[in-house]
Amino acid sequence: MTENSLNLRELYATHSGKISDKWSIYLDIYDRLFQLIRFNNIQLLEIGIQNGGSLEIWGKYFSSASHLVGCDINQLCATLNFDDPRISVIVEDANTDLSEQKILSHSRKFDLIIDDGSHQSSDIIKSFSRYFPHLNLGGLYVAEDLHCSYWQEFQGGLHDPHSSISFFKLLADVVNHQHWGIESPRSELIYSISKKYNFELSEDLLASIHSIEFFNSMCVVRKAAAASNVLGERVIAGKLALVDAEPVHLNGTSNHTPTQTSNPWAIQGISPDEKLPNNQVVLINLTQQFRSLETQVLKAHQSATQSEQTQRDQLAQARQQIETQLQQLAEREKAFGQQLQALQEAHEQRINEQGQELAQREQTQRDQLAQARQQVEAQLQHQAEREKAFGLQLEDLRDTHALRYGIQNINHEQCVQTLNAKIVFQENQLKTQTQQLKDKTNEQFLALDKLRFEINNMHGNWTWRFTAPLRILSALIAKKIAPPHDAS
Repeated sequence: MTENSLNLRELYATHSGKISDKWSIYLDIYDRLFQLIRFNNIQLLEIGIQNGGSLEIWGKYFSSASHLVGCDINQLCATLNFDDPRISVIVEDANTDLSEQKILSHSRKFDLIIDDGSHQSSDIIKSFSRYFPHLNLGGLYVAEDLHCSYWQEFQGGLHDPHSSISFFKLLADVVNHQHWGIESPRSELIYSISKKYNFELSEDLLASIHSIEFFNSMCVVRKAAAASNVLGERVIAGKLALVDAEPVHLNGTSNHTPTQTSNPWAIQGISPDEKLPNNQVVLINLTQQFRSLETQVLKAHQSATQSEQTQRDQLAQARQQIETQLQQLAEREKAFGQQLQALQEAHEQRINEQGQELAQREQTQRDQLAQARQQVEAQLQHQAEREKAFGLQLEDLRDTHALRYGIQNINHEQCVQTLNAKIVFQENQLKTQTQQLKDKTNEQFLALDKLRFEINNMHGNWTWRFTAPLRILSALIAKKIAPPHDAS
């Protein structure tokens, strides 16, 4: 039995060379997909060759192939040697311009491209955008191990809009572009992914995608001329229309797509799958902000509780201090009241004593004044009596003078002047004595008024001295701080 007669599973079962690692389902799928091109003169590119065993098996399977090019980033792959001259190995990162140039130096076009590289979503999508343009029309592009696109470790997730499986699902919509019902280019659908991974796929290239076929962990993209990828005209066969006669008139007509410009599911620029992570990011951010605010509120509450307790403690301490001060103040007030009462009693006793003493002094002054008045009155009476006697004497002298005037030749004018001078002298002397007595009486009255002023002044000073502390204490009591109100 020759190798050409063996299917792929049988080739794997009999292979003894370099190791190749494939999932079982792949072998049957490949046999069905490749049966029409197995014996053609094809060019094959495999990204990710590991130990090189798959290249050896492809060499046996595609016995008429002209080129089998493998590319791997692992530098150890440079040590791999192959007996088949059709096999070439490029040791580079497949997603670099240098690697692309080296690959294309072996073949400008390929009929089959298999991506079994890093399985990272970014690498799978970038490799497709880089090498799908170099796939011949009618060729197949195969992406293996897409189960990794559901895992976070490989830049994926079930609803990740930027995973490799999501990318290939969008290409299924690209195939049906003519039915969208809106004026939008195919590239618009993959804009978000192309922006994220920094690549471009032209409108013509996207129009060349003929079909998207999904298997477990695998996607197969078939390339064909754009003209063969449209729905085409309606083909009606037969002549009898026993149920519905309408199709008879539709033969040769094209599909009419109703406009979907008012369809919200058609016109939204971002797919729900892309909105979901954005909303999730917003939700996560809001959740984090909420938790942060919740933590801040909790801390603020704890701080407020501690502050409130501290304030309560301080308030209780202040209240205790105030109560102590009030108690001390009450004791001092009581002691001061006792002292004040004692002082008032002593003051009253002294005032009484001084009053009695002053009354005695005043009585003495009054007695002295009365005595002086009596003396003055006696002197005035005596003076009046003297004046009366003097007047009598004067009359006698006048009478005697008159008698003598007739008898003797006396100088009458001189005698009269002498008498008048004596009278004036005695009157002046009497006025002087009277004025002195009045002055002395006024002095006695002034001394009495001064004594009264001193008594009143002394009484006021004693009253102020003994009542001032009481007024100060009353002011302190009036300004006394009331116990603080408990906010709790």
